[in-house]
Amino acid sequence: PYSPALDAGNVVLVGTGAGGQQGIYHFVPPNPIVPPNPTKVADLFTAIPDGAGNFTGFGGAPVISGDAVAFLGTGAGG
Repeated sequence: PYSPALDAGNVVLVGTGAGGQQGIYHFVPPNPIVPPNPTKVADLFTAIPDGAGNFTGFGGAPVISGDAVAFLGTGAGG
């Protein structure tokens, strides 16, 4: 539902799957036709840093600059 973010060949996106799976994933494609496996940045099993519990969802498109990724994550506590 959201556009991927690009920076110097790095790609970050919100991925969804069967059963309500969601996550933020980072790719460093050596070849845009055959990208490697993604690196998980965060998913619904990731603990919220300095928060309580795990992420319950992700809103909006993530952004990337160099190795830094920013995204909006939601949790049960708001």
